Amino acid sequence: MNLDRVSANTVPESGKKVKQLKATAAKLIVLLLAALAVLGVASAQEPQHGGTLDVGLHVAVRSFDPHTAPNQGEAWVIGLVYSRLVDLSPDLQIVPELAESWEQPDPQTFVFTLREGAVFHDGTPVTSEDVKYSLERLLNPETGSTKRTNYTSIESIDTPDARTVVLHLSQPNSSLLTHLAGTSASIVSREVVEANGDLTVSDGGSGPFLLGQVQADNSLTLERNPNYYEGDLPYLDAVRMVPIPDNQARNASVRAGDTDLVTFVTANFISLLRADTRVEIPAQEGSSGQFYAIFFNNELAPFDDPRVRRAIALAIDRELIVSVALGNEGFPLEAGPIPSWHWASLNPVNTEPDLDAAKALLAEAGYADGFSFSIRMWSSQDFVLRTILVLQQALAPLGIEIEIDQQ
Repeated sequence: MNLDRVSANTVPESGKKVKQLKATAAKLIVLLLAALAVLGVASAQEPQHGGTLDVGLHVAVRSFDPHTAPNQGEAWVIGLVYSRLVDLSPDLQIVPELAESWEQPDPQTFVFTLREGAVFHDGTPVTSEDVKYSLERLLNPETGSTKRTNYTSIESIDTPDARTVVLHLSQPNSSLLTHLAGTSASIVSREVVEANGDLTVSDGGSGPFLLGQVQADNSLTLERNPNYYEGDLPYLDAVRMVPIPDNQARNASVRAGDTDLVTFVTANFISLLRADTRVEIPAQEGSSGQFYAIFFNNELAPFDDPRVRRAIALAIDRELIVSVALGNEGFPLEAGPIPSWHWASLNPVNTEPDLDAAKALLAEAGYADGFSFSIRMWSSQDFVLRTILVLQQALAPLGIEIEIDQQ
């Protein structure tokens, strides 16, 4: 059940999109996704070669291994150092990356043709065997990838020649191409992995930037890859990333010009930054792909009953959450996490709250007197607390009590 909006973001014209990873929720209780927004200094000029982009990260990068990296911060680096078979365009369409083309001869088979001339940063060519090794490494439970389940429909991989990769699926999977565009599906050099044991501090990529050394302050500089396969790209000579964990300090840095782009901008800071003419925020709703939602463990009562989940959905005033929790920096999601302008969006389902219908569903499910559950949140997430307070008020007439577990 989606609560509110997809945050705004902008991506620098470096010739390569910076990838973002959505956080995932687990366990019994309801969790709220954290907002990840990016803001860049406005510029109306055409991109030119040269220069360094300074990025303020919300976390320090702990690993550069795309198959095991633990959090969102790593994705900003991995998305620039590594390439994948396919990519996502700014309007969320699947586009070629290492694979120049692909076809699906039947619902359970994908055939990819790799582009010519792609090389890893050590100069060795990217081949179908590297793709096979990368995906099998990702799927190996011993690797410990938190994204492994996104790819388990891949049953086997064939490599009939150096430029052809055939994925055989155990069942049709309409989301597989989208997952293959994620940083966790990055193609790595088998030689580099085997030489170093893993990629925690090593560069096994073929992306537009070369991995540099981490400095004492945990900052990192990525240098332009002169052998990148996409012509004259990237435009930038380097990308310098500095961890600035404090929200206020990070947003102050982009206003002062100390950074050109910052990650994880929550709604309360978006309004402030929007007023600064030097900062650019795209106007298109849903441009960041980020959203807030409630996730239920459908295997445990009472959330194992779809009538209970539907009753909660009917009771929530999404417009009020956007106003109170996000300061109107967002829009309600009325039918899943995909914004209405996207081709895969659904017709609106959740529009206005309907308490009578919600009460009827709860009574039918055997919860006429309501129940209680906990929501865990972290102390730094003020916007989440405001959301929970709105939820408490909305669900109280149903006899549902929310306990706040603040970490």
